[in-house]
Amino acid sequence: LLGGALTTGQNRTVRFITDNNGSVSADASTARIWVDGGFLSDTGVAALGPGSSISTSDGSWTVGGAGDHVVRVCADFVPPGGVVTESNEGNNCSEQTFTVTGPPAADIRANGFEGTTPPIAFNSSVSITWCGSPAVPCANADSCSVTKNGSAWQAGTSGTFSTGPLKRDTIYALTCTGPQGTNNDSVTVDISSSPNVKEIPPN
Repeated sequence: LLGGALTTGQNRTVRFITDNNGSVSADASTARIWVDGGFLSDTGVAALGPGSSISTSDGSWTVGGAGDHVVRVCADFVPPGGVVTESNEGNNCSEQTFTVTGPPAADIRANGFEGTTPPIAFNSSVSITWCGSPAVPCANADSCSVTKNGSAWQAGTSGTFSTGPLKRDTIYALTCTGPQGTNNDSVTVDISSSPNVKEIPPN
């Protein structure tokens, strides 16, 4: 009934096909369209000859939030009982479920910690992982990038990388983009101060 991917806030038109499976002509009629159980529109359908079909489009639907949405169409619905005499009144309705994807996921961690790590020893390395592992990409993301203290560092919809030795607090920020927009997350690696070096005076 609908073509192409659906994203929140789009205006889409419902398209349906009405078949006359009988051996006599069917008068013009009115179909009704619902979305998620709510009325969308009443739509006129032209008269149909025996064995013929017609495609009809109507009903401006503003796509709702992420999740499943059900579009239902009933031919010859208005007025109640319709106007067309049929041998089978039980095959006039059809419905289809469409899934709207949500915004991209964005989850980045350091040694498994979110937000800010516990203090990490000076000059130590940590493991930065986003969206689980290289085998588990960020859901609904077409692309992701990671910066290190504001500078480009890594890219990909998932990944696990070692930072190398760190000598100061470091922020790793993840940005993921998909059909439903952009999402962000970050983690701060808290590095302990460098060890104090005691100077030995000359003899």
